Amino acid sequence: MTRAQVGASEAWAFPLLAGRFGGLLALNLLRNVPYGFTVTSGLTVCLGVSLAVWFYTLLMRLSNRGLGFFDHFIPTGTPAVLAPLLALIETVSYAARALSLGVRLFSNMLAGHTLLAILAGFLYTLAASSVLVAVVCLAPFGLFTALVGLELAVSFIQAYVFVVLVASYLRDSL
Repeated sequence: MTRAQVGASEAWAFPLLAGRFGGLLALNLLRNVPYGFTVTSGLTVCLGVSLAVWFYTLLMRLSNRGLGFFDHFIPTGTPAVLAPLLALIETVSYAARALSLGVRLFSNMLAGHTLLAILAGFLYTLAASSVLVAVVCLAPFGLFTALVGLELAVSFIQAYVFVVLVASYLRDSL
């Protein structure tokens, strides 16, 4: 993935991306431990991680291109009348990368984990009510187990997608 996204000559990016993937995967999987809580279902953590990546790529772009970095905000051939509006739109678009990266991770982690918490509480309440209802709850418990497996897959996929997006931001910075 590093070669495909960043480039074969940028081998230094692999430890950065692998460390980011491993760390996010571990944080995402913490919720699947009984009585666990995943910090990636907190907006401040997700925005902190994404802002750190965004600032890193911004500084990398500025160090590689200098003030020529700002040429990217106004394409060549843009009429002078549209230049301020286009510069504003491109600036907002570039800054939105950090927010979208963090909010996407936050919303996906929070939604799945909240669903599991609600279903677990509901199944526990039903199963504790009587023996007959506990026997009937075996079928929904099987569905709940399948959802836990799905949540494990989502934890992996979200860490992978986050790292792919970080790699594409690194590629743009180079």
